[in-house]
Amino acid sequence: MPAIQRCLSALAALLLSPLPAALAAASGTVNLKGAEWTVADGVAMPDGDELEVVLISQAFDRAKALEDGNLNTFDVMRQGGNTVTINVAADGPTMCVDFMSRSGDTMNSGSSCNSDFPPTIKIEKRTATQIAGSMDWSEDGGDHINVQFDLPIEAAAAD
Repeated sequence: MPAIQRCLSALAALLLSPLPAALAAASGTVNLKGAEWTVADGVAMPDGDELEVVLISQAFDRAKALEDGNLNTFDVMRQGGNTVTINVAADGPTMCVDFMSRSGDTMNSGSSCNSDFPPTIKIEKRTATQIAGSMDWSEDGGDHINVQFDLPIEAAAAD
């Protein structure tokens, strides 16, 4: 095969492949339930009728998470790190964020529901393959979630 055809084939394969993780962008800071950390990575994935936007304190190894062909919340949990998950329904952000954090020997996880959350979450772009937005929430005492994200939406886990 001539060199030009190989180049065109490689370019076509690249353009038709899913958005690479290297193009995923997530940043910001979180101080929640006694743990303060900086966002290093993020992943967006369907969970039933909602979309989970998970922001993580360390790099997320997508290849490892996809070894079994599925991507779900348990893959994020197995890789460790602090996380905050913004839940987005079809009509916009929900009132609850999920979190998992470590501060010293203390582990906290659960959901925090607050009517103050939805107005602080801005979804700037949402398509079938991408979600972009931010959350800028704070309360007295120093707890805050100040994050930005522009993430590919990963394939749904197989049932």
